[in-house]
Amino acid sequence: TKYNFQKKDEIRIKKVIDFVNVNYQKNIQFSEVAELANMTIPAFSAYFKKIMSVNFTDFLNEFRVNQACKALFAGKSVTDASFESGFNNVTYLIKVFKAVKGDSPLVYQKKINV
Repeated sequence: TKYNFQKKDEIRIKKVIDFVNVNYQKNIQFSEVAELANMTIPAFSAYFKKIMSVNFTDFLNEFRVNQACKALFAGKSVTDASFESGFNNVTYLIKVFKAVKGDSPLVYQKKINV
């Protein structure tokens, strides 16, 4: 069955996305996002996946990869892009970046800065 997207869902999800937009550089705890949505962790997890068709961690990682892309485009190093985008571990950024973009950050940067 198709999920019936309600105005309250829109408001709740917007609140979460706005929070991510402001706090993506910080270590975001799943519990604080669930609390922001006024839900338990398991309920929020299922709710977010149902509404957004992606789990929260994947959403956050994709958001951060897109921020890293902006930093790489601006000529920042992979290390700087990693920390600026909220990944506190360069190796993890590289792994997630490859999964999302299909290339390593360095290859991506070389392609955009031709």
